[in-house]
Amino acid sequence: MKMFKVPLLFFCFFFLLKFVVPHVIPKRLEAPLENLQLLNLGLCFADEAQISAVICLLQSAPRLHTLKIEEELANVEQSDMDAVREYLSTPNCVEEDLIALRKIKLDGFVNTTNERFFMKLMLAHCPSLVEVTLTPANSIEEPEISLFYLEVLQFPQASPNVDILLE
Repeated sequence: MKMFKVPLLFFCFFFLLKFVVPHVIPKRLEAPLENLQLLNLGLCFADEAQISAVICLLQSAPRLHTLKIEEELANVEQSDMDAVREYLSTPNCVEEDLIALRKIKLDGFVNTTNERFFMKLMLAHCPSLVEVTLTPANSIEEPEISLFYLEVLQFPQASPNVDILLE
């Protein structure tokens, strides 16, 4: 029964953010998601509302230990990409470290700047992180895969024990 409530809550929350109040993004939910331990979602790294909603959920789930993201691609304007990049680079984008988050899986990366900004943010704010798994999209070529992976390896890491794997 509880498994049903979290996706429904996320859908309602995202709908509210995207269509009802698209320019007001809370930093966290008023009532924390105490029982949320696994968050599995599709995400477009060019959609500021989606990125903001995910950051809000992460900040509102103190026991979240696994984050799985399947990238959803979209045709977007450069201004949309710039807005997401600006949001992710603000100093208070993540207000508190995500102390319970231990695993991140990014499936379908295509080596965009926004993906790199997001991964940099996660690595910097997850002191308990033990594993990050990166899986490229089928459309991405080998040089781009290596470039993305090598850049992620160089990002500052809050966890001294994190293994960054490429699948």
